[in-house]
Amino acid sequence: MSAVTHSSIAIFCNLVVLSFFNFTLQFEHLLAMIVFALIPDIDTPGSFIGKVFFFISNRINLAFGHRGFIHSLHFLLIIIALSSFVFFLFPPTMYVFP
Repeated sequence: MSAVTHSSIAIFCNLVVLSFFNFTLQFEHLLAMIVFALIPDIDTPGSFIGKVFFFISNRINLAFGHRGFIHSLHFLLIIIALSSFVFFLFPPTMYVFP
């Protein structure tokens, strides 16, 4: 899939979830959705994020191949843990609750 497809699907899914919980979408959330949707393709040197991070994209591809560790549940759990830690350090104050 392309960067546009990854980003579009992530935005759509998040908008559906946010509508159930009555959250307001902020620009920071939109940016985070796009970045996190593109991370799995960092192991492909020809992808958008692979071209941006070319200095590690080839190494990841050689070490794990495409759809290797970066597409696994282990990597997802690491990303969730890291993002939870960041949200713990910098709690979001831009949420609008009903």
